[in-house]
Amino acid sequence: MQDSELIEQLKLFILENSLPMKDLALFGVLCPLCGKTDRIRELENPQELQGLLSFETTGFSFYKECWEKFIDAGHTMAVCKFCNTPLKLNLQKMEARILLNLDY
Repeated sequence: MQDSELIEQLKLFILENSLPMKDLALFGVLCPLCGKTDRIRELENPQELQGLLSFETTGFSFYKECWEKFIDAGHTMAVCKFCNTPLKLNLQKMEARILLNLDY
């Protein structure tokens, strides 16, 4: 499966499971897609969701796989709640990037 397809499935997973569970906006972090600066929410990492029955039965392994594929050390995953785009978040720099690597 191509990365773009994985990201679209991840987007649906986030919406269907009402992630993130905590509704804390990271003000000042710019969404690289829509430009909003007040809609970025940090997603829970797979360890935080492990053991929740609803996630175990609705694709927890898929979520974990996406996290491992797209997120590296020093980053976390986030979502823009305006355009619903999953993002790679650097909390130290307060910077978000799209998950799809566009470097050719």
